[in-house]
Amino acid sequence: DPTEPFGIKRIGFGRDIYGRATSSYHIWFRNTIILIDGGSGLETCTSYITTRLAYEKKHRADIHFLFTHGHGDHTRGLNANNLFFHPGITFHFYSPDLSQFRAKPSKIFPPGVPMTQIILESAFDEVNFPVTLDMLSAKHEHGQFQPGEEFLIDDILVRTLPVGHPGGCVAYLFIFPGRAQKRIAFATDFELERGMRNASMTEFYNGAMLACGEMQYGMKEYEGVTGIGNGPALIRKNWGHSTPDDVLQVLRDCKRLPAEFIVVHHDPQRDDLEVRAHYERA
Repeated sequence: DPTEPFGIKRIGFGRDIYGRATSSYHIWFRNTIILIDGGSGLETCTSYITTRLAYEKKHRADIHFLFTHGHGDHTRGLNANNLFFHPGITFHFYSPDLSQFRAKPSKIFPPGVPMTQIILESAFDEVNFPVTLDMLSAKHEHGQFQPGEEFLIDDILVRTLPVGHPGGCVAYLFIFPGRAQKRIAFATDFELERGMRNASMTEFYNGAMLACGEMQYGMKEYEGVTGIGNGPALIRKNWGHSTPDDVLQVLRDCKRLPAEFIVVHHDPQRDDLEVRAHYERA
């Protein structure tokens, strides 16, 4: 509707343009398949992988499944993962050890046990879901790393960066083989200190061919002056999310800007019009 702001007529809450699915992403490089997080978007990712494996007549595959942290919006799609029912699939789960970033010891995630192992067991427990873990055809194994470590997935170098989020969280930098050493920088949930330079995040994004990041709150929303959508005004400091001002400062400090920056993790209280307006203001 050309008479409405941004040409969009407001007809109640809707996220048909920007989508409702929560965090899940995948990378397919040569024969390496990587999944990042298991939010409700996982169904779309695994559907694509299933279709492509069938098209390429591949009956076996190793899938490397990385998690940034264990919050529900990043894990709730596990039950919709149809690849769990393929006997030729082996899942390699990668869990950051986030115990050092928690305000107190967690009863849910005891030390020494990979976070993904507990999340998967809970997702496929008969109390939560009728299909149990022993019914899955795919193999699965779990490993744990310390945030800040780096490791190889086939010939892709993966660097990890601890970021500010309640209970702990990591960002992933994927460095691909070849002379150009192309990079994908992936960070979904992080809160930057107000008015402070962040050299580690700047280096993380510097020169990436593709960068993903969030800027979930406007400044007035962050400070509790205004609400989001029809919600109340709340002080959102220490909720684990950033503002456009903070993230854009990180990008301005880069010696080489990312070739492309994709904004992820939109606030669930924003409809399409408010998502567009939020980033237009940024």
